[in-house]
Amino acid sequence: MQDSMIGKTLTDIPGVFASGCHCGIKAKGLDLALIYLPGCSACAGVFTRNHFRAPCVEYSRKIMTQGCIKAIVANSGNANAATGNEGMRNVQKTAALAADRLALKPSEVAVASTGIIGKQLPMQKIEAGLAKLLSEPK
Repeated sequence: MQDSMIGKTLTDIPGVFASGCHCGIKAKGLDLALIYLPGCSACAGVFTRNHFRAPCVEYSRKIMTQGCIKAIVANSGNANAATGNEGMRNVQKTAALAADRLALKPSEVAVASTGIIGKQLPMQKIEAGLAKLLSEPK
């Protein structure tokens, strides 16, 4: 089995769709990703037990108990940690934006962030990036 996976990518797996783009969170390089599993019927997760969890960890952990996660939006360059209620609203908005374009419920979209602590997510950049990742092919 392991030998048959050499040279494969995530999107070589039937029913798994993934994409990434640069939306301006970082100065250069990919900084926004989407993984989408429309046929997902079960999920599991492992989360930090640290007492200072970022809003995306709290949100994703909570929705996982409510059903199946069918998409994950992940950004790099901004951890959205130590950002209070606004940080949680930004996570919820990120999930809602992706859910709307994928015809999912927000509770089916997990959010993950890594990067600088203490800064709010740049929601205009996230929104533009999601529009880019989820636009119809031309």
